[in-house]
Amino acid sequence: MDVSVSSREEEGPRDEIINSMLNSARSAMKLGLFEEAMGRLEEILECGTTDIQLLGRIYMYYGRVLRYLKHETKALEFFEHELNVLKLTFTYPKACDSSRRIVELALSMGKFSKAKRCAEDLIDYTSNRKEGETFVRIARTLLVTVCLEGYERKLESNPEENKRLLTISAEQIAKIKQINEEHPDNISKVEILMLEAKCLALQEKQREAHQTYQDCIDLCIKTDQLTNVHRAYYEMALYAEENMLIFIVNNLRSAAYYVSKYGTTREVAKYKRELADKLLAFGNPHEAYCNAMEALELIRQQNLNEYLKDTLLLVAKCLAALGRRQQSAYFIVLGSVLTIKQDCFEKFYKLIDEVMTAERSDTEEGKDVSLALDASADPVAPNEVVTKFVVKLEHTTSVETWRVVVNGIIEDQKRPAPVVEETPKENEEPMDFMDLICKMNSRMDDQRTAMPASIFAAPRPMSAASKKTTKSHRILPGFRANIAKIQNMKFDGQTVNKLLKRSKKSKTSLHSTSTQGDDTRSDTDATVVSSPNGRGTAQGEQVIMDAPATKPRLVPSTRFALSLVMFFGCLFTYMMRTNMSFAVVCMVSENKTDTGAEKVSRCGKEMTPVDANSSSVIGEFDWDKQTTGMVLSSFFYGYIGSQIIGGHLASRYGGKRVVFITVLGSALLTLFNPVAARTSEYALAILRAAIGFLQGATFPAMHTMWSVWGPPLELSVLTGVTYAGAQIGNVIVLPLSGFLCQYGFDGGWPSIFYIIGVAGVLWCGVWWYISSDKPANHPRISQEEKQYIVTAVEASMGKDTGKVPSTPWVKILTSPAVWACWIGHFAGDWGAYTMLVSLPSFLKDVLGLNLSSLGAVASIPYIAYFFAINAGGILADTIRAKGLLSTLNTRRAAMLVALIGQGLFLVASGYCGCGQDVLVIIFITCGMAISGFQYAGFVVNYLEIAPPFSGTVMGTGNTISALAGIISPAVTSYLTPNGTQEEWQVVLWLTAGILATGAILFSIFASGDVQPWAKLTPEEGHEMAPLREGEKIELATA
Repeated sequence: MDVSVSSREEEGPRDEIINSMLNSARSAMKLGLFEEAMGRLEEILECGTTDIQLLGRIYMYYGRVLRYLKHETKALEFFEHELNVLKLTFTYPKACDSSRRIVELALSMGKFSKAKRCAEDLIDYTSNRKEGETFVRIARTLLVTVCLEGYERKLESNPEENKRLLTISAEQIAKIKQINEEHPDNISKVEILMLEAKCLALQEKQREAHQTYQDCIDLCIKTDQLTNVHRAYYEMALYAEENMLIFIVNNLRSAAYYVSKYGTTREVAKYKRELADKLLAFGNPHEAYCNAMEALELIRQQNLNEYLKDTLLLVAKCLAALGRRQQSAYFIVLGSVLTIKQDCFEKFYKLIDEVMTAERSDTEEGKDVSLALDASADPVAPNEVVTKFVVKLEHTTSVETWRVVVNGIIEDQKRPAPVVEETPKENEEPMDFMDLICKMNSRMDDQRTAMPASIFAAPRPMSAASKKTTKSHRILPGFRANIAKIQNMKFDGQTVNKLLKRSKKSKTSLHSTSTQGDDTRSDTDATVVSSPNGRGTAQGEQVIMDAPATKPRLVPSTRFALSLVMFFGCLFTYMMRTNMSFAVVCMVSENKTDTGAEKVSRCGKEMTPVDANSSSVIGEFDWDKQTTGMVLSSFFYGYIGSQIIGGHLASRYGGKRVVFITVLGSALLTLFNPVAARTSEYALAILRAAIGFLQGATFPAMHTMWSVWGPPLELSVLTGVTYAGAQIGNVIVLPLSGFLCQYGFDGGWPSIFYIIGVAGVLWCGVWWYISSDKPANHPRISQEEKQYIVTAVEASMGKDTGKVPSTPWVKILTSPAVWACWIGHFAGDWGAYTMLVSLPSFLKDVLGLNLSSLGAVASIPYIAYFFAINAGGILADTIRAKGLLSTLNTRRAAMLVALIGQGLFLVASGYCGCGQDVLVIIFITCGMAISGFQYAGFVVNYLEIAPPFSGTVMGTGNTISALAGIISPAVTSYLTPNGTQEEWQVVLWLTAGILATGAILFSIFASGDVQPWAKLTPEEGHEMAPLREGEKIELATA
C-alpha cells in the first residue's frame, strides 16, 4: 500500500513512517529482493527528512543496494554522502565504518587515490577529537591497509610513488603501536601485528615477517580470537618464498583447519580449491583431488557458481595427475567449453555426478563431434563447431552425448603424426595428452590472475564423505591400457625438462618436489630425486622416482622389521642391565646379623628376612649390604656418563654403528661378569660401570635412527614396539634368573651372565644385517617404502643434505619445550626405577611373599606394561590421524594419564589391608600398565621438537633421569628402615607427587612443533623444516 509521506505536516510522525519504510527496505535486502528495496528507498528520498542521522542511514542502505546491483560508481557516491552526514553529526564510530566501506569499494574499482584520500581525511577528522585515540588508531590502520593494497597491486603509476607506500605504511604502523601501548587493546594489537607482518613481507624481510605472524597467531589463540588465526596462516603462506613449498602447504593446512571451524562456507570452498592447486604442485595429487572435490561439493551446496569453472579445471588436473584420463577430459569439457545458464546448474551438477561413474560408449553422433575436434587447434578451447554443439547440450538430459564429446577429445584426436614405435626414440615428443594438460594449466593460470593467491589445507584427515566419494571415482575400464602406458613410461632428466618447458606458466605437470609421506599417492605420480653415485647416473643428475600409490603397509615392511630388531635389542640390553639385581641374590650369602633379625608380624604371620620355607640359595660370596649396594648402583654411575655423547656420536657417525658397538661391548663384558666377581667385588663394580657407560649411548642412538626412519604418524607405534622390548626383558629376566640360580651350570648364577651375553652377541649379527642409518642406504628396502619414509620425514623436519649440524647447546638448555621433556622423563623414570628396584622388597614387606614367588609375581606388571606401551602408541597415532587432538594435546593427554594414573594406583596399593594380596597386585599392575602411555608422550616428543638433535636431547634427558636410578633406591631405603606398611605409604605418596608434578609441568611447557633452533637451513644440514599446526604449522599424527 502506497503511503503519501509528503502530505503529513508533523515531522515526528513522518520520520516514524520513513523509519518503517527503511526497515521494510532492509528486510527486502535480506531476502535478496534488491529491486523492491530500491523502490522503497527511492520513495523515501522523494519524501525527504530533516533528521540528519536518519538521512545517513538512507544513504548507507541506498549505497548497499546499488553495490549489490553492480552500480559501483553510484554506490560510491552515496557512501560519500553518508560519510559527510556522519561527520556533521560527529558520529565517530559510524564515520569509521562508512570510511571502510568507501575504501573497500574504491579499491575494488581500482580508484586508489580516492581510497587513500578517504583514509587520510579520516585521520584528520578523528585527530581533532579529544580522547579519540581509538578512532585515530582505526583511521591510521585504514590508511596502512590502503597503502599495502596499493603497493601489492601496483596501483600507483609511478614506481617510486609505489615504493613510497611501504614507507608510509611503516610510519603509520609505528604510530599505531605507540597508541596501542598507551591504550592496550588485544583486538587492535592483532590487527596491528597482521599489518606489520604484511608490510615486512612486502619489504622482503621474510624472517621478521614470519616471526611477526607467529606472534599474531599466539596472541589470537591466547586471547581467543580464533577467527583471525586462519588469516595469519594464509598470509604467512601467501608471502612465503615460492621455493618453500612444504612450508607453504603446511601453513595452508593449518589455515584451512581454522577457517573450517571459524570461517564462512565461501571461504572454506575457496581455501580448499586453492589448497588443491598447491598440493598438486607439491606432488600430492590424491590429497589435491580430495580437497578439490570437497570444494566442488561446497560450491554446489552454497551455489557459489563463480568458482565453478576454475574448480572443474582443477579437478581435471588432479585426475590427469592420478592417471584417470577419461574423467579428466570430461572435466576439461565441463569447465572449459560449457556456457552455464543460471537455470541449468542443478542439471549441470547432476551431470557431473553421472560423469564420474560413466561407462565408455561410442555412437554415430560421436563421429561428427570427433571430426569437429580434429579441426580444433587447441583441445582445451575447441572450435566454434564443437562449442555450439556442446552449448546445445545444456538443454538435454542425456549424458550419452557428453561421453561422446569427451571420447572425441581422447580417442579421436588424430592429428597427422609418425607411427609410434614400441621403443620411443630419444627426441620423440611425449603423448598428446600431456599437451592437453599443459595447455589447461596455462589456461587456469590466466583465468586466476585476478584472484588472490589463497592456498590452504588442514592438518587433519580426509572426512568420511570424502573417502566415500573418492572410493567411487574409479578408473574407467576402457582406459586401463592407456594408464598402463603412462606407468611404464621411462622418465629421465632430459624428458622431464622437456615436459616442464612445454608449460612455462604451470609447475604442476610434473613437479620435482617431495610430498608428505603420510598422504596417499597415485601409482602414476612421480617425484624427482637425486640419484646416488654409481647407480647409472652421473653425480648430481636427477631421476624420477615413482611415489607410492598408497601408504605402504606397516606390517610387513622394512621399517617394522627394524622396530622388531630394535625390540629384541632393547630386550637383551635390559636383561644385561637388570640381571645383576636378581643374580646377586644367588651370589651373596645371607648375613648372619640379618638372619637373626627380630621377627615381625605381617597380617597374622611371623616372618624374618629369611623365611624358613623359602628356597634360598647358599651364595658364593660373603658381601655386606654396603658392598652389594655398591655393585648394584655401579651400573648407573657409568650409565649417567655417556648419554649426551651417545646421542652426539649417533648424529655424527650414524646410529647403526653406535648401537652395534655399544650392545656388542655390553654383551662381551657381561660374559666376563663371573670372572670379575670371583676376582674382586671392586673389579665387578668397575665392569658393571663400563657396561652402564656403553648402554648409556644405546637408546639415544636408536632414537636418532627413528628421526630419519619414522614417518610422523607412525612414530608412536614404531617407538612403542621398540621400547616395549625393555619391559619384556624385565619380564623374562626375573623368572629366568630364578631358574638358572637353582639349575644353571658353573654354580648356577654365572649361567645367567653367559646365556644373556651370548644372546647379545648373536643379536649384533642380526642387527648389522637388518639395519641401516637411513632408508636411502638400505639395500633391501622397496622403492615404494623408501620414497614414503623419505618424503614423510622431509615433510616433517626438512630435507637432509648430509651435512652434520653443530649442536646449539645454549638454545637447547634454555628451551622450555626441551626442559618439559626432561622433567617428564625424570618423573617417569623415578616411578619406573622405584618399581624396578623396590618392587620385590615392597611385595615381600607388604604381602610377605617368599623369594620363590617374587620372580613370577614381580613380572606380572611388566607384562601389562608391554601391552600398554604398544596400545598407547596405536591409540595416540589414531587420535592424531583422525584429528581428534592436535599433536601437542595428544602428548599432554598421554603424560597426564600415564603419570597421574600410575601415582593414583600406587598410592591405592599401599592402603590395601590384610588378605587383599590380589588387589595389591591388580593396583600395581594397573599402575605399571597405564604408565606405558608415557611412551606416546615425552619419548616421541623428543623427535618432534628437535629432529636433527633428538639423540643429543634425549641423551641429556637420559642423563638427568638416570639420577632417579641412583636417588630413588637410596630414598626408598631411608624411608623404609623397618619395612612397615605405613613407611611404604610415605614412599608411594612421594612417588605419586613426583609423577604428578612431572606430568603437570610437561603439559604447561611442552610443544608439539619443531623448535626454531632445530629448523636447519641447507647450509646447516637440512632444508628449512616446515611448520605444523600451531606455528605453527608437520603433518598427520598426526
